[in-house]
Amino acid sequence: MKSKIIYGIDKIVAIKDSVNKKAENLKEEIRKTSIYNNKLGQFFRKLYNFIYEHLLKHKYMIIPIVILLVLPPGLSILLGLEFCKNPVDNVPTIIVNHDNSSTIQSLIQMIEDNDVFDVVVHSNDDDDIKKYIDNGTAMAGLIIPEDFSDNLLNGKEATILSFVDGSVTSPSSAAKGSISETLGTLKSGYLMKLAEGKLGMTPQNAQNLISPMGYNYRFLGNPTKNMSIFMMEGIILNSMQIAVAIAGSFISEKKNYIKLIGKGVIIGLLGALSSLICMYTQIKFFNIPYRGTVLGGVLLTILCNLGWAFFGIILNYSKKGNRLEAASSCGIVSMTMLFSGYTFPVLAMPEFFSKIVNFMPNTHFIIPLRDISLLGFTYDDVSVHVIWLLKFALLMVALVTLQFVLSKIPKREKSSKAKGNVNDEKEVLEDIHGIDSNNGQLVKVNNKGGVQ
Repeated sequence: MKSKIIYGIDKIVAIKDSVNKKAENLKEEIRKTSIYNNKLGQFFRKLYNFIYEHLLKHKYMIIPIVILLVLPPGLSILLGLEFCKNPVDNVPTIIVNHDNSSTIQSLIQMIEDNDVFDVVVHSNDDDDIKKYIDNGTAMAGLIIPEDFSDNLLNGKEATILSFVDGSVTSPSSAAKGSISETLGTLKSGYLMKLAEGKLGMTPQNAQNLISPMGYNYRFLGNPTKNMSIFMMEGIILNSMQIAVAIAGSFISEKKNYIKLIGKGVIIGLLGALSSLICMYTQIKFFNIPYRGTVLGGVLLTILCNLGWAFFGIILNYSKKGNRLEAASSCGIVSMTMLFSGYTFPVLAMPEFFSKIVNFMPNTHFIIPLRDISLLGFTYDDVSVHVIWLLKFALLMVALVTLQFVLSKIPKREKSSKAKGNVNDEKEVLEDIHGIDSNNGQLVKVNNKGGVQ
């Protein structure tokens, strides 16, 4: 057994030596090429060495920057693949039918032909609804009672019991609305057929009898009631803001103010670039609309990310350079999305939140950006939000400047105190071991200050 282990180790060492030798040979061959020795090759070598040296010098920033540029676009793609399925348009449905009459079959056929429903199971057991919703086979269930057609024909109330999977909150709400709307339409159509067949009425008279009042409505900006259009962009951009703040919290520059501001600007611009890539991905590949001003959207994105980058630097200063504590405090950024009313309307919140909503950065970023995307807002419509975010970014820069200046004051006081202490010690020594200039004798000073 021992000999096998030694043999395996020797084999690994031999492979390693062989790989190193091949790598050295490859380097020698590359050095002999004309491309390596010409000006272009020298330029790229210098560029590589420059980048490598700076990466080593600022290695603590590598991970935040990678997170900034890789994770948000990845999240954008994953959410796009999930939400683009759009289950509200084709809801997996189970139908439990207890009415075996021939007249009810036309209603079931109308449900199956409707685009909102995708009937995956027919059953006679009510418990199957919970079973199939729990295992994810269905998102909705319909129970048709056994006396449904009799009640309908005799003028009594005929009720269909519907179930919706409430574990997926937003899609379930939209599915509930679609199901109710569709069932109402199917009910009217079914009653009209009965009136025409049983009572011999004309289609127009049957329609006037069944539905004397008509109405139409439209969802402006989101006619398909697609939850991905409504939610996905805000979730991705808010995650991007958190990532920018975390990257900013890793910035620690206490000597050079220009470098400090420059690093904050770089992080903010990288965050804006990543945000724009996420938005482009959603628009290009997942059919998220963008109907309004491009300039307004770009400015909102840049200014908001700059503000959050400097907010992260502020957290770094407040935690006395502890990057881990500063990064863990960046979760507060996510609260601004909730308080802005993006996911839950401010009108339904306590009165206190209606007073602070205008102080939330996301009130002036993701909400107007959604209006640009869905309602086609122009630059003039969002210019007030651009100005607000500009003030927000400048305020964050001013606070960083103040903290940078304050961080210098304790050092000056400490150095001045140290110099003062040295001078005091010299004076004491001169007092204790003073030399009498008249007679050249050593003068000793007692504790009371008298000369002995």
